[in-house]
Amino acid sequence: MDGLVDVLRINEIDEDVFNFWHIVKNNSDELCNLIKDFEIDEDNARGVINQWKLRANIEALSDVDKAFLTLLRNRLARNGVMTPRSGLLKKGDVKGLFSRWYPQTLIDRIQRINSFSDAIEITQMDGMEFIQRYSNPQASYFIDPPYTKAGRHLYKHNKIDNQEIFEFANKHGAEVLITYDKSLVIEEYVKKYSLCSIEMEMMGGTNNKKYELLISRNLDWIGGYHDW
Repeated sequence: MDGLVDVLRINEIDEDVFNFWHIVKNNSDELCNLIKDFEIDEDNARGVINQWKLRANIEALSDVDKAFLTLLRNRLARNGVMTPRSGLLKKGDVKGLFSRWYPQTLIDRIQRINSFSDAIEITQMDGMEFIQRYSNPQASYFIDPPYTKAGRHLYKHNKIDNQEIFEFANKHGAEVLITYDKSLVIEEYVKKYSLCSIEMEMMGGTNNKKYELLISRNLDWIGGYHDW
């Protein structure tokens, strides 16, 4: 891939997203044809999205059709969130519901990824299982798990073993940087595993200020960290 890596490994536990990447790698032409031929209008789009959310006749569809539904749902959802209760983009955006639906660009990106298919490996397993399988003390890890508070609203698979992540960060020889929401549970793990953290301000969806934590064994390179 432009000489940057020899192998790209994509791991996704969600069955819909895993299937999407599988199709991009192995059957991108059919997927691109669906994107090109889809007649985009609000009624049509909402009908397809409702089918996806209600899982109506989903199992009867081909894997290519399922991949298309997943892509459409992602592009039309607010912030790309694909949980059943997540909302769609609204008229306040530049093009409303279709502000993130640009068929030719999507097709070009999919075809570009597919051109590297021989160097792409796709797996469907737990995230920490994946990390442990390909563990490398010379590597650097950025871990951004579902947050303790918002995770259930953003991801279908949101129940994780937080302690396992902190044990990995504490014991592994590699550099590990973790992001989490600021919560008492996470701050206790930071203390328990002798890690460092720093608060980072972020803006929520309603422009409210929120804080998340950057966590690692050493944050001297940032400055202002809290050694709990």
